[in-house]
Amino acid sequence: MLLLEYQLAVVLAAASFLSYTPTPVPAACGPSVLYSPQRIGPLPRRASDGRVVDITPPDSTNGGAVLINSRGDVAGTFTPMGAPSNDTHTFLFRNCGWTDIGSLGGDTILPVDLNNRGDIVGTSTLSDDFDRHAFLYSSGQLTDLGTINGPESFASAVNERGDVAGWSVWLSDDELHAFLFRKAKMLDLGTLLGTAAEGEFSFAYDINNRGDVVGSSTSETFYFHAFAYRNGEMIDLGTLGGAASGATLVNDRGEVVGNSLLAGNAIYHAFLVRDDKMIDLTPDVSENTIAVDLNERGNVVVRSATRSFVYSGGTLTEITAEGVSLAQAEAMNVKGEVVGSALFAGDSQVHAFLYSRGELIDLGTLAGGTSTAFDINDKGEVVGVSGARAFLFTRTPCRPE
Repeated sequence: MLLLEYQLAVVLAAASFLSYTPTPVPAACGPSVLYSPQRIGPLPRRASDGRVVDITPPDSTNGGAVLINSRGDVAGTFTPMGAPSNDTHTFLFRNCGWTDIGSLGGDTILPVDLNNRGDIVGTSTLSDDFDRHAFLYSSGQLTDLGTINGPESFASAVNERGDVAGWSVWLSDDELHAFLFRKAKMLDLGTLLGTAAEGEFSFAYDINNRGDVVGSSTSETFYFHAFAYRNGEMIDLGTLGGAASGATLVNDRGEVVGNSLLAGNAIYHAFLVRDDKMIDLTPDVSENTIAVDLNERGNVVVRSATRSFVYSGGTLTEITAEGVSLAQAEAMNVKGEVVGSALFAGDSQVHAFLYSRGELIDLGTLAGGTSTAFDINDKGEVVGVSGARAFLFTRTPCRPE
């Protein structure tokens, strides 16, 4: 997840509204309950009453759930029955029903972020199935966000106001610039070397509800540096002593996480920027680490190639249990509950897990094989993929509208 990122200055790019109307997918019986999670050691009482349900859209050959918001809306991908195997559609699952949100003319549309209003952003191929544009799905309408001044754009995050961050090809295929899409206009964030710098790159990866954007940009050293864009200014956040860094997430308190090379440029570590100070989150870990998620309390999920950790209150705690290995965290909620995948004792394939109050819960699989949990909301609902099926772990019965 060592992503590179971008900055701001103004260029117009009017959003074009497609004529496509998203299609509700009928659900004859709604999702079905499959099984209960397995206990791994002491299980928090509130997790034991949950159930895992299959929420793969009907009449599809496969599916995967990747995002869930506080209302329980889920965004994921699926391939319709009869479509070529490389066709990928995006669905919104809400109130026991599915909606195919359509595309910008091509066969592939991928969701990247989902806010609490149900807005989805991501990237879709166009009618030529080659060029890709950033999109915003909001209030039942799919919008092509356009580009800065080139053939392609990519959305990475959306805040609660509907502002979108991402990056776009700028002037030529050799240059990319970060953008902020707000009020139907795409703003070119430029680079740490300025808006008009040619042959330079920037990428925006996250935006908070104050409108702060974080990412990575080529710098005066010619290496990528993490940046934060605040109040119309792009700020170089520096590094942990190495040549390069990149910021990937920002919360509403303005805390930023990302990854940076250490002195000597042989290893990179996850960092947290708090009160204008960059902190190495894994100073005693002798392998590469990356920041995976950041919540509003300033807690951070960090992982290496084989282990995962939670950084909270200055303490780094490994996510583990007896007989568990290869824990790979993917997301965290405001309570500090973490989801991902791990290899549990007695099984040769990884399973989705929920980590809560120091205990690991094996969420199992829908029909054997592997499973991975990708997101969790503040109610503790979890989404992911098991084999070729989308799943939802929930304690709330499904109630159609």
